Amino acid sequence: MPSKSTRDVVPGFGQRVKAERERQGLSQGELAERAGTHVQSISNLEREYRAVSLRLALDIAGALG
Repeated sequence: MPSKSTRDVVPGFGQRVKAERERQGLSQGELAERAGTHVQSISNLEREYRAVSLRLALDIAGALG
């Protein structure tokens, strides 16, 4: 079974995360630290390179307030 990208799962989620992160003046590294993940995970999410887990989505949402 082919894997789904974030475009298939939640269209535009990565773009919305990036816009909110930038609105708050946070770097990818700062968001990653707040969310308890790696900067590469944030980068991949924002580029919609790979699917995001529900856990990570919730952690990012919490980090962004």
